[in-house]
Amino acid sequence: MDLSKYIINAVHGAKDAVKFRRATKLISRGVPGSSSHAYSRHPQANTGEYSKEDIVGISVNGKRRNRIPPDFREILKAHQAGVKGFITDNVKDRNRPYNIGEREVAAFLKKLGYVEYKGKGLWITKERMKQLERRQKR
Repeated sequence: MDLSKYIINAVHGAKDAVKFRRATKLISRGVPGSSSHAYSRHPQANTGEYSKEDIVGISVNGKRRNRIPPDFREILKAHQAGVKGFITDNVKDRNRPYNIGEREVAAFLKKLGYVEYKGKGLWITKERMKQLERRQKR
């Protein structure tokens, strides 16, 4: 997914462009002026329609005034559609004090039964993780 038209912060935008390059859909909402708000204008953002082939990026507000919480309803829709996985911040970025929204998303994905691949911000089902581990052993 190309976010180049929607980047408003060079530092975070570069990180997000790399993070979401494999995403086919995006769940993103945030207060006006935030990167998450800017990304929500992407045509593949918040579509409400997901397939088993989708890899869904998630962008959320961090600790800021008037922050908007993650869109758990939209994440649940993607989960119910059986998407391949979700992309979030990696564990290092997620654990920065500012990134409370990222930690909320990680907790929600865990509740839904997803596991994170090597702390890299790629969340897949336990079954997919087992398949991946079997392939890597070959």
